[in-house]
Parts: sequence; structure tokens; C-alpha cells
Amino acid sequence: LRRHLPTALTLLGIALLLVGFARPKATYHVKAQEATLVLVLDVSGSMAASDARPTRFAAAKAIAQRFIDKAPKGYRLALVTFSDHVAVSASPTRSMDAVSAALARAHTGPQGTALADAVVRAVRVATLVKGSVRGHRPPAVVVVLSDGGQTAGRVSPAQAAARARQAHIPISAILLGTPDGVVQQKLKGGFTERIQVAAEPQELETLARGSAGRFTGDAGAV
Repeated sequence: LRRHLPTALTLLGIALLLVGFARPKATYHVKAQEATLVLVLDVSGSMAASDARPTRFAAAKAIAQRFIDKAPKGYRLALVTFSDHVAVSASPTRSMDAVSAALARAHTGPQGTALADAVVRAVRVATLVKGSVRGHRPPAVVVVLSDGGQTAGRVSPAQAAARARQAHIPISAILLGTPDGVVQQKLKGGFTERIQVAAEPQELETLARGSAGRFTGDAGAV
């Protein structure tokens, strides 16, 4: 189950993405297939927990890479990473190699988690993409890969979801981890501190449901 769940989540997420894009608000002609997918990757310290093999972070990166590999021709992808602060690691581009390179450079960092701020930034990134038809922004979806929870930032998950819904950009959230996650932190003197980092689905569910998106993941089954 641990080996196959990331693949299953990926295929489900891609299916949901394509279903979302199949519900246009208006009909117009474009020169090429256009859509924007913004991947939002949690790089906070809790993602180093090994309750998803080999770690939550490695599993999340594998899922993100499958999104990149399976993106239809003409789609733009972007990568937003976050811990206690948010960064746009790759701006929207049709170069999958550029997004893969940005993903490869990502690594876990501080413990803080500015989840909702990251979603707001991702929505903003998607809204700035210009399509081939003047006045029409290509459809967009945000996919969040995280173990949930929020300990930093200025925006609440409910506020972030409302902004995404107003922009007609659904958020699909994929949960990594279990309630029993632990990370180990080395201390001076050769000691090691064990820190409990339970996966927290509530904020991810709020983001997905409040934006007309989908939540995927059972923290007890990953």
C-alpha cells in the first residue's frame, strides 16, 4: 500500500484536474490546448518524517514529478514551495524540464508552515497567466502536497479558499503522513530530540472544499 498509494493519488489527481478543466465558463477558440497547473509543495521540517516511505517529502516530490511527466502538451506548470515563508520556485512555463529542475532543488527546511499564504500566492501566480485569446485567462488548478497544519502566515485556510473560489481556481489537496509521524532533530552534546509531527488533514480539507476542489488522502492509510 505504501508503495502504490503515491501512484494512485497521482492518477486520481490528474483525473480530477482534467475533469475540472472540462467545465468551461465560456466557449471560445484557442490556437493550442491551454491550462495552468500550479504545484504547491510543503518543504517544512515535518515533511522529513518517514511515516510515508521513504519520507513524506520524498513521496510528495515523486507525486509532483508524475504530474510534470503526465502534463498534456501546451499546459503551463509552476512550482510554489513553502515552510514558514513562501517562494515561487518555478514560474508558469511550458518547459517541463525547468519545473523538474526546480523540484529537484527543493529540500526541507524550517518547521513553520505557512500553508494558506502559499495557496494565495499560487492562485495569484495562476491569475497572471495570459492565454492566446485576449481577455480570457486559461483555466487553472492548484494542487497542494502537504502533511497539513498551519503554524505561520497571515491568511487563514478559509480565507485562502475563498480567494481561490472567487478566482475560479479550484484547489486539489493531497495529504502525506499519518497521525504518528516523528522527526528527529540533533542537539548539542550528541543528543537527539524526537518531535511528534502528526499529519493534520483539517486545513487541507478546508482549502479543497472551500474552493470547489477535491481532498485526497487518509492520514491513517498513507
